[in-house]
Amino acid sequence: SSAFRTTTATLQLEIDLVGSARNVTVLLVTFTSLGFRGWSAVAQDITEKTFKERSMKAATSELQETIERANYHVFGTDENGMINEWNESMEDLLGLSKEQVMGSSLVQTLVFPCQQHEFRKFLHNAL
Repeated sequence: SSAFRTTTATLQLEIDLVGSARNVTVLLVTFTSLGFRGWSAVAQDITEKTFKERSMKAATSELQETIERANYHVFGTDENGMINEWNESMEDLLGLSKEQVMGSSLVQTLVFPCQQHEFRKFLHNAL
């Protein structure tokens, strides 16, 4: 058959180059045409990118653990005022679990109706 066919595969692996471990992404393309088979590979060193991603993930995890276990009250909101963080100390203070408040409006959850308009203005200016 004279049809040209290709197959691609991507692989991430760690290799040892002269005593130095490197993280590499390899794109392998195999092809068949006119009864011939061949392949081509492109490799990219992603060691620095992988290190940065792992460091960021570790720092994020450490910060999350610090917030969760803090002896002070911590809550967070996104730019729309929706609760996206709520630690155990907030649960103890208000009796509302993280599951109950996550994704809900801070203003509607915690502020008396007669004060919501003023608090929304304050929140808008703060964010």
